Amino acid sequence: MIPNSVNRIEAGAFAGSRIEDLVIPNSVNYIGFWAFTGSNITNLTLPDNVPECDTNVFDRCYNLKSVVIPDKWTYIPGSMFQYTGLETVEYGDNLTEICIWAFYGSNLKNFEFKPGLKAIGHNSFGETPITNLNFPEGIENIGSNPGLDPYQFHTLGYMYNLTEITLPSTLRNELSVNNCSSLKKVVNLSANHVLTGSETPVLTEPVNINEFNYYCMPGVGIATGYGGGLDWPEITMDNCIEIISFSNISFDGDLCRFTVSTASDEFIVNSISHNGAVITPTSRTDEYEVSGLTEDGLCELTVNMTYTDHTFNANIAISQSGATTNGVQDVIESSDVNVYTNGRDIKVAGAKVGTMVSTYDTAGNVIAMAMISGNAQTVAKNLPVGIYVVKAGTDTKKVVIR
Repeated sequence: MIPNSVNRIEAGAFAGSRIEDLVIPNSVNYIGFWAFTGSNITNLTLPDNVPECDTNVFDRCYNLKSVVIPDKWTYIPGSMFQYTGLETVEYGDNLTEICIWAFYGSNLKNFEFKPGLKAIGHNSFGETPITNLNFPEGIENIGSNPGLDPYQFHTLGYMYNLTEITLPSTLRNELSVNNCSSLKKVVNLSANHVLTGSETPVLTEPVNINEFNYYCMPGVGIATGYGGGLDWPEITMDNCIEIISFSNISFDGDLCRFTVSTASDEFIVNSISHNGAVITPTSRTDEYEVSGLTEDGLCELTVNMTYTDHTFNANIAISQSGATTNGVQDVIESSDVNVYTNGRDIKVAGAKVGTMVSTYDTAGNVIAMAMISGNAQTVAKNLPVGIYVVKAGTDTKKVVIR
């Protein structure tokens, strides 16, 4: 038992000790490097408030199988449980950061990410048996270095058993997947994400960009230089191909008519489901008519498709404006102005004649300018994939070209 009078535990103080039951009192406000490295700890009670910690505090405590992180802790210090025997971790709702290398080499088979988490540190779960990482909405940095520069590191590395990642739309940093050779599937990769990596995983299932409307081809990437001469191919919207497209869209009451086309003969539409009815296509480009709209006036469809050996669903909604949502085309609406995409073009409907419309890229550069002369007017043409801001009079909208 460490006395309540102790404020500091210096570096290596109990390294290699035979301590099995360890209670660190609330009086401790500092723990040094390798303070308990290689000890026999099996039961651990941490202080209520997170102390200042150097790295590798419990490094190689192989008998430590579980830990409860106190509710007041807002972060887990770097390398704290590296190469431990940890199999389970419990923590409270106040935890926002898991610092670099925190659980590297532990025996964690899964980890529940709670909504309050904002940042996951560089290589936090490397060399663990984890196979699936499901990052919830709210996480902004994965592979970052919390507490220092959140963009200094961006690696999710050395997870040799990892097969699937689900990304949040809130992710802000470029994510590097390094030495994750078993990775097969990335879910919710969007135009806001850049996925890079050495020893590029072979993605054998569609990368889910907006409900599978796009497919990122395995092995396709942009080679970028990195230290040691490694090539880090990127998976971005630029190396993805559109699977399906919709055209000739029209509405008549609750009837919706449209034409569905696939990118190539490799993509097969098996069926289109609407309101419980299933339609079987007869060719790669078919015209359809379905009845029944949602309360919001949308025609919602589920398109079942096959690519090589993989079968999946694309969930599509067609709007009255003549554009599809859920990733084929985005629709941004307001009380006065409707801004939407049509392929690589941006169109504006509902703006007053004479309204000046400006289109900007994310750096604030003006890409195109146009004056409204009628309804449903194209204001920017043939734009590259990316995020754009459209200002039409007093209305400002964000548009994503995919």
